[in-house]
Amino acid sequence: MGKHKLNWITGRKKTQPEVPYETPVWLGNLSNGEFFKEQTARERKIREQVLERCDEYARRKGMERREFIASTMGMATTLSVLNLAAGCGDDEGMLSRNTVDAHVDDQDAAARGDGGTSRRTSGSEGGFAVNEEMCLDEAMADRVFKSQYFILDFQTHHTNEGQPGLCLSMENGGAECTSPSTYVRQIFEESETTVAVLSGLPAEIDEVTNDLSPFAFTNEDMRTSRDRVNAAARREDGAGERMVAHCQISPKNKPEANARMMIENKEKYDTRGWKCYPPTEGGWFLHENDAFIKTAIEVGEPLVCVHKGFPFQGWSRVHANPMPDVGVVAKRYPDVNFVIYHSAFDSGHEEGPYVEDPNPDDGGTDRLSKVITDNDLKNKNVYAEMGSAWAIAMRDPITAQHYIGKMLKYIGEDRLVWGSECVWFGCPQNQIEAFKAFRISDEFREKYGYPEFTDQIRRKVFGLTGAKLYRVDPEKCRYQVSRDLLASRKLILDDRWGARRHAYNPPVIRTRKQYIQLWRERIARGEIG
Repeated sequence: MGKHKLNWITGRKKTQPEVPYETPVWLGNLSNGEFFKEQTARERKIREQVLERCDEYARRKGMERREFIASTMGMATTLSVLNLAAGCGDDEGMLSRNTVDAHVDDQDAAARGDGGTSRRTSGSEGGFAVNEEMCLDEAMADRVFKSQYFILDFQTHHTNEGQPGLCLSMENGGAECTSPSTYVRQIFEESETTVAVLSGLPAEIDEVTNDLSPFAFTNEDMRTSRDRVNAAARREDGAGERMVAHCQISPKNKPEANARMMIENKEKYDTRGWKCYPPTEGGWFLHENDAFIKTAIEVGEPLVCVHKGFPFQGWSRVHANPMPDVGVVAKRYPDVNFVIYHSAFDSGHEEGPYVEDPNPDDGGTDRLSKVITDNDLKNKNVYAEMGSAWAIAMRDPITAQHYIGKMLKYIGEDRLVWGSECVWFGCPQNQIEAFKAFRISDEFREKYGYPEFTDQIRRKVFGLTGAKLYRVDPEKCRYQVSRDLLASRKLILDDRWGARRHAYNPPVIRTRKQYIQLWRERIARGEIG
């Protein structure tokens, strides 16, 4: 690796703090502002093992340890330790050479479009397809982590310039850590995201402006950001749509004002899809406040994204549960697509095999699986979105296999969509790379009836399924992106600073104190009760 590849480490200003030696998969406290997950003793030990092993491998390779851990070899080593901690693979956390080879062959074949070995079983181990050779051979690691996909991220966020949002500590870089410029850098210049959906935050409606409260991140803010990014991406031939904007709605708050806001956003600004938060505003159910769904149909945009799971402190846990209302509205409105954000995941629930009678307050994704099963909705008009759910699940390969396995089995192989919920978690590239190496074991498939996780399914989840919902042509989009100005800038920055400069991008909230402070500020602004 040439010295210029370390510029993101060595080329920092003297006034900037030194880049720490840290794991590429964040293993500390985790929060998206709606939950706070404390680092466990197990995760602390895993982190220590990753750092120790990467230090050893770096010395064997004659590399600076931060250079090594930021490389694809460092990512492979990190995933091998996660395998080890979960009991996947051998005593070193490595899967067999045959399994890794078959995994890479499947990716290569799917990239060519010939299906490859996706119809056969390749190896028995689940978790992450890495082996020791990959941990010490950058070219081999690159074959997995640099494989190409069309990626449509269903859930991304940022705040306005200078607006703190989730950034409440100056030690985190102040408002800069969630600013529009940070968003563009982390989503488009440091990750492989092809198209991003910019989503909003819960807020009340201002009837004067036909928008959300001006103290919130408004629909106008989202449209402005979308237009700015797409203008930056376009060449003279007009190529390049890199961002899609939601219209954030508030159905219970003011139904008439809500309808006016929806009509204006669709007709004047061509926003796509509607985002709502049933656990807020004292809590409400979709089937009891469905006027906005009728408006969505009337304006020709029948795509509703619904927050379920992760009940923020002060929100209604009852209304974060999908079981009372999702099945009702999905059957009532069969021509409307309902995307359940977070897959109804809950940070306090340990994902395991499907439970037929899940706890309604804390039953995790089993609640969504039950909705689909009880209402015969598999592969119909209900989708599961992965934001925050994958960021948590990927830290434990057993949890990850149960989460993805259940979604594919019960929701449907064409009904799981990619979401990172970044920039709350920093750059999404580590989530992307972990998903590239992910597989479900033969043991779990036989025992729990999970489907084989082929690379064809991976491509659907990463973007092909989402593209249909947002009316994006993946092939045309990939061709345009290969020629747009954002992609050109990414190549220039990769060459100047190093392509792996995303490796250390911690989440915005890292302490319980910051999380509580955010909760208090939201109450003060009237966002929650």
